[in-house]
Amino acid sequence: MAQTKNSLPKNHDPEDMLGAILAWPKRLRTGFNQKLSLDPKYGKAKNIVVCGMGGSAIGASLAGELFSDAIPVPFTVVRDYTVPAYVDKDSLVIAVSHSGGTEETISCYACARERGANIIVITTGGELADMATRDTVPVVKYSCPGQPRAALPLVLGLWINVLHTLGYISDQKASVEQAASELDTIVQTVKSTEDNLAAELSEALVGKIPIIYGAGFLGEAARRTKGQVSENANQTAAWEVIPEQNHNALVGYEFPEHLKDYVVFVLLRSSFEHPRHAARFEFIRELLGRRGLLSVQIEGTGPDRLAHLVTVVFWADLTTYDLAARNEVDPTPVEIIGELKACLAEKS
Repeated sequence: MAQTKNSLPKNHDPEDMLGAILAWPKRLRTGFNQKLSLDPKYGKAKNIVVCGMGGSAIGASLAGELFSDAIPVPFTVVRDYTVPAYVDKDSLVIAVSHSGGTEETISCYACARERGANIIVITTGGELADMATRDTVPVVKYSCPGQPRAALPLVLGLWINVLHTLGYISDQKASVEQAASELDTIVQTVKSTEDNLAAELSEALVGKIPIIYGAGFLGEAARRTKGQVSENANQTAAWEVIPEQNHNALVGYEFPEHLKDYVVFVLLRSSFEHPRHAARFEFIRELLGRRGLLSVQIEGTGPDRLAHLVTVVFWADLTTYDLAARNEVDPTPVEIIGELKACLAEKS
């Protein structure tokens, strides 16, 4: 029986994570249509370095993979405390933090300032916004309630907006609207029936360690799905990218004994995937079946790669929400991360 329509009892989802997930199409449009005022000089960088962590960084990662064949300069996402050695006055560093208080991102911001890089900040406010205002660095502010990961659709739309505004990619208005319309249709289906893909997938994931495989423009979607399994459902997960997985992890299906009792493999697929990726995925499915290992798929829908990306991520988000219901946990809080931050604060 599906969990999503009536979802968790109210006391298990007090911050309405389900509502945030069902708002995917609205938030995607909101981010893309936000009015921006950015100096054209930021569109002339020799390289783009994005600094961010977790739910704040994933929008940049998804956009970077999606437009990897269009962005004419190197585009790198840094999830750490320092920027690469090549960052200089000809670089564009974009520091993104939902809260504005992410210590790794603040550290990268300071490092980029020392290097004389051009900087843009994307945030809802906080210390990072204050620093940027003090330094006369442009701030792209957005507003979105809830956890950083719940803001992904808005931030993804915002990233597409920023990249186009600065001239790094062509106008994506038609593509974004088609993707949002595809999501509108899916959301209506989800609201009208409990028998949906998320319910089917979450039933397969409960009590297992999901190992998520993505490829090409869905590679970072695998990272996102892994994070959502952990943050929404409080469940351990892992992720791999094809074809790299084929050069090492493919051999690891034999042990430990009774592996089939512990894991389930989640394949993120698209009819727009590279044909060699498709061949590799089919080999993996056959091999997993031969070894008695369970695999499930999330397949993108819609007219282009953006639509396939957002529909895959939407279904993954909803699946992890449903998995939270099966695990009987609130899908929003991340107390252990707060505990880590408190520990780090004591050591600073």
